[in-house]
Amino acid sequence: EPEAYTSFTLIDNDFEESHYFTHGIDALRVTLAHELFHHFHLGYVLDTGNIWWYELTSSWFEDVAYPEVNDYAQYVSRFFHNPRTLDQSGGYQAAHYGFVLSDYGEPQLWNEMWTAFIDSSAYFAIESTLEEYGTSFSQSYQRFAGWNLLTGERALPGVGYPDAGLYPEIEVDGQITIPDSLPTNKAIGPRDIGYYEVFNGNEPQFYQMDFSGDGAFLKGVFALSDDTEILREFDAGQSLGIDLNHPDYTGLVALANGGEQFKALKIDQIVKILRPYPNPFVRGEHSVLKLYTVLTEKSAITLHMYNIRGQKMYTYNFGHTEFESGPQTLTIPLDAATLGTLSSGVYFLRLEAGNSRQSTKFVLIQ
Repeated sequence: EPEAYTSFTLIDNDFEESHYFTHGIDALRVTLAHELFHHFHLGYVLDTGNIWWYELTSSWFEDVAYPEVNDYAQYVSRFFHNPRTLDQSGGYQAAHYGFVLSDYGEPQLWNEMWTAFIDSSAYFAIESTLEEYGTSFSQSYQRFAGWNLLTGERALPGVGYPDAGLYPEIEVDGQITIPDSLPTNKAIGPRDIGYYEVFNGNEPQFYQMDFSGDGAFLKGVFALSDDTEILREFDAGQSLGIDLNHPDYTGLVALANGGEQFKALKIDQIVKILRPYPNPFVRGEHSVLKLYTVLTEKSAITLHMYNIRGQKMYTYNFGHTEFESGPQTLTIPLDAATLGTLSSGVYFLRLEAGNSRQSTKFVLIQ
């Protein structure tokens, strides 16, 4: 065939010099794996304008071939100290993005991406291929951003990267103190990600956050301390309830722009009365329900829970405590003993505080 060819790699190196991160036979193994993947690349196309894509995938493949060596981690560590876009990373430093793509569990995805790459840019090849699998580059970038929050001492078994504990913790771009910093505007560059520490500047309570912006490409993810949902994803244009139950350090948020243009995101707080959290409430997973409300006067509070037939199923009086006027986050115990034989379904909550009456509903899953 006119385009057929053979190739080979000759390595004359014992990898014993001190400047190598890995030495000896292990260094030889991952080097051969890296260069072998480049041979596969050249069977598709050579595009010198997208060298980062070649190096990203070859560096990722080192760990696929020899997961016990972890030589690639030396490059990835630099990414976490200085986060940047995939193409600006030179590829080596963003090798961990390969684990995000492989997490979709479709081996043929790689062949399809490289086939699409023959006649397009690397970004377009990733986007067009992921669309065939019902997702997008922006969604994969959102996952990438979230996984980057859970590394180093924040790494959790079975969540994110297989070698997350080997990577440093991400270098953040700034801090957001809630509610003191709100509203705040963040501009995220093309195919870039902004990383921010989130602090609670008030008493521990529930906040309803609003994220205004172009949701087509701009997405985000929270990693909050002591949250039953380890990573909470959201799109620009959505609101999200977050429970800041620590008076000091609370967590991280990443804002990922998967588009080709700068995107602006406005983060603000919504005062939404009597918003239950978590909702749905899953028996066995959750034991307390929290409600955010605003009291117009100092008063005692009583909570009643009704089923859809209007029958009162539960009453809680908060120990007859009087609450000060202003915002309050209320904690209602709903353990197995309290729920008893209640069935799954929709229930209504009625809060009585002085002359005020507020109602909402939540879903119980047994």
